[in-house]
Amino acid sequence: MKAFDCNSSNEHIHDLLRHYGLRSSLLRLKVIAVLQQAAAEGQALRARDVHSRLQTLELTAISIREVLKRLSLVGLLVSHDDRRYSLAADALDTLAARPSAWAPVCAA
Repeated sequence: MKAFDCNSSNEHIHDLLRHYGLRSSLLRLKVIAVLQQAAAEGQALRARDVHSRLQTLELTAISIREVLKRLSLVGLLVSHDDRRYSLAADALDTLAARPSAWAPVCAA
């Protein structure tokens, strides 16, 4: 599963992070892009699912979990009882307001 649109910037994700008062980091951008793709597929993901979708990067599962926890604390993600994560409704609305938000994706 691929996480980024090759033909446009990730400005919509930068805007989303700013909306929630967070600075952008490469890891946050990639995690949100993976969850954005999962939302388009109607899925919520566990931390290990996010980690496996980002396997081309040398990231630890712990760093993925920490980002997921932080994004959940600020309300950008919903942490479900079954330990799955998905974008919050407000985050989805913010992303949907941007035309590039649901662009086709390709390799990072």
